[in-house]
Amino acid sequence: MTVQFVIGRSGSGKTDHCLSEIQNELTDRPIGQDMIYLVPEQMTFQSEYELVHNRGLKGMIRAQVFSFTRLAWKVLQETGGMARPHLTSVGTSMMLRHIIEENKQKLRIYQRSSEKTGYIEQLNDMVTEFKRYCLEPDDIRSYADDLYTEDERSLLKDKLFDLHLVYDAFQKAMIGHYLDSEDYLALLAEKIEESSYLDGATILIDGFHSFTPQELLVIQALIKKGTNLSFTITMDPEMNLSAIHELDLFHEPAKTYQTLLGMANEEGVEVKQPLVLTSQKRYRNSELAHLEANYGERPPILYSGQLNQIQLHHAVNIRSEVEAAARETLRLVRDEGYRFRDISVMVRNMASYYELVETIFGDHNIPIFSDQKRTMLHHPLIELLRSSLDIIQYNWRYEAVFRCVKTELLFPDDTGETVEGIRERMDELENYVIARGIKGYRWKTGERWKSNIYRQLEDKETITSDELEKMEDRLNETKEWVSTPLEKFERRMKKANTVRDMCEALYYLLENSSAAEKVDRLKEKAEQAGQLTKAREHDQVWDAVVSLLDETVELIGDQKLTVEQFTKLLEAGIESMKFALVPASLDQVVIGSIDRTRFTNVKCGFLLGVNDGVLPARIQEDGLLSEQDREKLEEQGIQLAPGLKRRLLDEEFLIYHSLSTPSDALWVSCPLADEEGKGLQPSIVMNRLQEMFPELEVGLKFAEPGEEAIDELSFITNPSKTIGRLTGQLRQWNRGYPIDPIWWDTYNWFVRNPSEEDKLRLIDSLFYRNKARDLSEETSRKLYGSNIQASVSRMERYKSCAFSQFASHGLKLKERSTFKLEAPDIGQLFHAALNMMAETIKQRHWDWGKISSNQYYELSGEIVEQIAPKLQNEILLSSNRYHYIMRKLTQVVGRASSVLGQQAQKSGFQPAGLELGFGPNQELPPIEFTLKNGVKLQLIGRVDRVDQAFNGDELLLRIIDYKSSGTSLDLSEVYFGLALQMLTYLDVVITNANIWLGRDATAAGMLYFHVHNPMLQTSAPGQAAIQQELFKKFKMKGLLLADKDVVSLMDSDIELKKSDIIPAALKKDGSFYKNSSVLSSDDFQSLRSFTRNTIQEIGADISDGRIDIDPYKMKDRIPCTFCSYRSFCQFDQAMEDNVYKQIPVEDDETILRRMREGEHKNESN
Repeated sequence: MTVQFVIGRSGSGKTDHCLSEIQNELTDRPIGQDMIYLVPEQMTFQSEYELVHNRGLKGMIRAQVFSFTRLAWKVLQETGGMARPHLTSVGTSMMLRHIIEENKQKLRIYQRSSEKTGYIEQLNDMVTEFKRYCLEPDDIRSYADDLYTEDERSLLKDKLFDLHLVYDAFQKAMIGHYLDSEDYLALLAEKIEESSYLDGATILIDGFHSFTPQELLVIQALIKKGTNLSFTITMDPEMNLSAIHELDLFHEPAKTYQTLLGMANEEGVEVKQPLVLTSQKRYRNSELAHLEANYGERPPILYSGQLNQIQLHHAVNIRSEVEAAARETLRLVRDEGYRFRDISVMVRNMASYYELVETIFGDHNIPIFSDQKRTMLHHPLIELLRSSLDIIQYNWRYEAVFRCVKTELLFPDDTGETVEGIRERMDELENYVIARGIKGYRWKTGERWKSNIYRQLEDKETITSDELEKMEDRLNETKEWVSTPLEKFERRMKKANTVRDMCEALYYLLENSSAAEKVDRLKEKAEQAGQLTKAREHDQVWDAVVSLLDETVELIGDQKLTVEQFTKLLEAGIESMKFALVPASLDQVVIGSIDRTRFTNVKCGFLLGVNDGVLPARIQEDGLLSEQDREKLEEQGIQLAPGLKRRLLDEEFLIYHSLSTPSDALWVSCPLADEEGKGLQPSIVMNRLQEMFPELEVGLKFAEPGEEAIDELSFITNPSKTIGRLTGQLRQWNRGYPIDPIWWDTYNWFVRNPSEEDKLRLIDSLFYRNKARDLSEETSRKLYGSNIQASVSRMERYKSCAFSQFASHGLKLKERSTFKLEAPDIGQLFHAALNMMAETIKQRHWDWGKISSNQYYELSGEIVEQIAPKLQNEILLSSNRYHYIMRKLTQVVGRASSVLGQQAQKSGFQPAGLELGFGPNQELPPIEFTLKNGVKLQLIGRVDRVDQAFNGDELLLRIIDYKSSGTSLDLSEVYFGLALQMLTYLDVVITNANIWLGRDATAAGMLYFHVHNPMLQTSAPGQAAIQQELFKKFKMKGLLLADKDVVSLMDSDIELKKSDIIPAALKKDGSFYKNSSVLSSDDFQSLRSFTRNTIQEIGADISDGRIDIDPYKMKDRIPCTFCSYRSFCQFDQAMEDNVYKQIPVEDDETILRRMREGEHKNESN
């Protein structure tokens, strides 16, 4: 029975010594006492592989590679102690969540934070720490009592109270019933004495720099057992162990050595003379050997030899840094003869680097492996569990239902349709649900869902009842695929009396949906695609879910919980579920964190992210106990995990260990900016390396070629990655910049290789012009026909942007309808309500001016109630929130109606037509044109309101258009075709007045009435003054006939004061003020003629197939802001052809002069 220490610095051959000793022993005596190689969990696979494959052993019986946990399993299988069920981290998390829920009201500090994401994980870590450091619940309670008297309260005492409460309940639940991972070591320490397997065994302990108290108990038991123990210690053999300073580089391993030596001496075992390894066996060049031997020296010892194998680099950002590392990796493999397994990527903060390394190395076809355990949270099977529970808990909300659908695990297997076909049907179902706001009972009533077809005026196609029925059949069948299994699941959950019943309901859901078979198919598909890591994830997840349900039943199967409590419990378990993967192949680049991953046999190492605050790390408090709490407990003799100060000091050893890991070459780099462009500073490590190696130059790495003065051959990696870089270079050349000739060779290679022909399409992007080609006559006729029916708004859309008109009316593209109240819906309600108001008043033979405000409000309530069921799938009746909105909209309609009544009191105009349609089978005929290309154009539409009055024998007509936003008539917009609606409506009613009203009429004006509920800022006293201010807010805007008698008919008070109703004011001499919006009769005629000509021009352009991407710009206003097709047209001012059609703003007199003279519109770019 002996103890021996193997001491040496990094690279001195300690691991090689252990493996050689095992190899020699097995070679000399294949049969004999057992030999155990005890290493950290992360090293077990690599160590076993190294022992079996690289040591010339044809087989072994005596030797085993164990971690502490695996050794515990081996011993406990022999001695007993494994009978109790094993509780995984998933089970412990669920148990802790259950304890929290049961004791929440007793908690003093953590009552609120216990609901936060990650709290259970932190609590689990705290319990694990208590166990590893051999603390019992009573210890915590007594420490709290020792710190403070009974009457004293403090934050720390309350924390300890809560932790004792939870930990005590946890231990009581565990004792005699379950075992978790931390219990195995305590049991191992107890059972070692009984183990015959360990009798006379030789145990070599390697790869540890420190041990937890629990592990030290195991080691102490092994010493007592009489096994032969050998420890490797990474430290300087010449270190003064009698005066270990906290700043010493090897502080942690030196303290560990002293602890182990003291333990051996205390037990009275023979301690052999330490085996001191002084020579370096790892390094193949002098600069790396110098770095290892002198890194911790102050002042630095300079290196004077030739530098070839150490590189320092800055990169413009993190992506550039990883790109450069990937290119260098390929160079090492292609040009230097290395294998991928000889290379490692080391980082301090995996969160910032892993996804980038995975993506970029994948783009370069470099296989990688990381021992970072990824969460199962986002796997489809896990999402099916979580979303199905959310469906029940939150009443079948859209988000939960379609989270469940998009796992694709509810897709039926027996339909004969492809997965792509079912996906399309699910998309149709989703569109229907979103458009109608379906949730809750509407999924479960069994009522047939109906398809309502809404058509625009311009839509020609109709749908037959048979087609509609087929659509509905398809929709309802798809709905049943989703709702049937989920309804069954909901019924089982509601009938469930215990947690066991709930777990059974979940399992039946998985079974009925054939989830296991579907996950197995995902695994097979991943294997066929060569995605072995993904395949293994699919392989693990089913077993993990079954284990989750088993552990839940085992823990609290007979207890009663609500669905909410059960969901919280399951979520706690799911959050701790991780994928545990081994390398999918042997030839892979290993990426890992320097504080967790054990790198072995690394020849070329990349240390990335060497930034200030990252390496050495700026340690953050991330647990339930703060640094002050730990210091106070340490003062009381309570040993817990190292605090921030000690962990920060230990960073130096981590840095040393990382820098000394590779044997052949070392690359150290840092980015100068993060993903958002925020500046980053290099770490002091970079400065220290430059001090040690004065001749070492720092390179600067860019993401793209042409930016650094190096051989650009390194950017030519594989076809898929190189084609992008080639395209970038050719783009530079296209702009007149020189490029390296190698890129023309690269281009020629792609041209000569037919297999890469598809990649050459990317090069076409260099000459791409975002310009829409005119449609051919044949295509135009197929899209629009030879007889075009169009609204005025379509004409205006064309002038806003021709491509927008093509997308909406040619291709008939529409945004997905959503169940929410938007501005157009509110506008529809206002139009309908005010027209119904006018119709009702007319039917009841009431006078607008003689109705009281209260009557208007009452009538508004009745009308809005009639309209609400017809608006946006009954959205105003769908919730309390929308009922409130409906009341507010009713108030707006009531207010607007009341104002219209007050205006009517002062007006001689009365409504002559409401919702007056013009077009085929309407009250008025359409405006018809035969265009110069032979196409016939019918202009159709509906006028909100036409008022009439008589000036003597002269019939006057005016147009009123209701708007839910403030609108005025700008003649510049009319001139450039952006505001044609009001003039077209006026032209229609004046042209057809004889047919409609039996006599010719004169245009009196056109006005916008703003329907709103205005906010007032006034100091005017009295209710009457406030009502007058409100009345002014509804003053109409537009254009009027410049005739004193006509405007007096619109506002009888206009001769007394400036009108509060119309945009006009009279002087004492009867003339109009300059700011009045009035035109002569001839000007109105010019406007009407101009509008007709403009519409004919637009119709000709549309039918000729013009679809230019040419949005206008008028001051700061552009149509793209709210355009549904912006992502589709891809208008981009950075492209040569994409410029706005500039519309100058000119005064009304200039515009009118041009219209009178018939000048062509000058639309300049």
